[in-house]
Amino acid sequence: MRHEDLSRGSARPATSRTLVIQAGARHGYAFPAMLAEADRLAFFQTTTALAAGQSPGPAMVLASRVFSRLRAALARRRAPLAPDLLAVAPGPDILRAGCRVTGAGHMRARLAQNAALGRAALVSSARWPRPTSLLAVDGGGGAAALARFRRSGVPIIVDIAVTPTALRTVADAARRHPDWADGAPSEREIRRFEEHYARLVAVADWIFYPSTAVLQGLETIPGFDPARAREVPYPVARSGAPATATEPGRVLFVGSDPLRKGLPDLAPSIRMAAVPLHLVVAGQLPRALCAHPDLCGATLLGHVPAARLAAEYARADILVLPSLAEGMPAVAVEAMAAGVPVVATQAAGTPVVHGVSGLIVPPNNPQALAHAMTKIVGDRGRRAQMSDAARRRAEAYRPESVARILLDALDHVEGGRS
Repeated sequence: MRHEDLSRGSARPATSRTLVIQAGARHGYAFPAMLAEADRLAFFQTTTALAAGQSPGPAMVLASRVFSRLRAALARRRAPLAPDLLAVAPGPDILRAGCRVTGAGHMRARLAQNAALGRAALVSSARWPRPTSLLAVDGGGGAAALARFRRSGVPIIVDIAVTPTALRTVADAARRHPDWADGAPSEREIRRFEEHYARLVAVADWIFYPSTAVLQGLETIPGFDPARAREVPYPVARSGAPATATEPGRVLFVGSDPLRKGLPDLAPSIRMAAVPLHLVVAGQLPRALCAHPDLCGATLLGHVPAARLAAEYARADILVLPSLAEGMPAVAVEAMAAGVPVVATQAAGTPVVHGVSGLIVPPNNPQALAHAMTKIVGDRGRRAQMSDAARRRAEAYRPESVARILLDALDHVEGGRS
């Protein structure tokens, strides 16, 4: 059920408290922060993090001086919560890093981290009253620990951040574009990825998903019940600066995963368009791809900090996201908030309304991309209308708007309504 369909006033316990489990600083800790603001957070179990106003301990300071990646993580892992609502377990992060060092692979490392985080949450739960619901952000905690919480009578909500078909889609893209691929996922890794999401669906009482693209992926899992699913998007706090310096024909692509995000389709489409276009790529590409013939003439910015990205939105004529597998890209909402129309595939998970705030095109189709870009760039009146509509559409994804959607969804869960 889409978030627009949710009604208010569901019955729920008089004292509703949700336990949130999440690895890392995904979405800037938005969900636990929203619940804390509404006095609905039981506690937040995460990995390496600091509470608001908290200083790192001597051991963490020493470790961050030795490990530059830990130092960078601490800079962004400050949860906007009081210390008495925060349960921290750095062990899962250390375990994941160790798995990667030993060559265990991304998925095995992630599963090991999730299992360790789930065990930490079970231990931490003894310090707080039993929650009235549990929200596992991106499946945080893993299926085994979530099953134990469920057996104790706690309703389990699993947030699914990306389509469960993502890895298989990437493998297919690697076969189509071997010159763009830095290897491809093995069949074993793909199965492990898909089985992970199947286990999460099986243990969940409810599923939250951020976009139709993720819902369509969930529908491929046997046993998935759409009646027990709710669309709860992710908030985008940063509102783009007005695009006062727009350069006609300037096409912005944002992403460091070129194969999954469709750059092999976008790059050749620039020359197919019936209007002059200039491609700007914001994101760290593999060095070998920077010399790809299809990127000849493109501006490659490399990694772009958030402050500079806002300036790129202000210059862009359109943002193009021809992704093959996505969840809900914040860059689309940020660009729309700046008044930039978006051309995207349905699989990109953007909030674009086709023909209003941008255009939706089929995946794997450079000709369709070229046609869509031509329609917007070549018609300045249409582009202006889409710019205004994009700004209005982005308002629905501000934190206060998403907080209402999240709380309404939790009311339905805790009220037992489907």
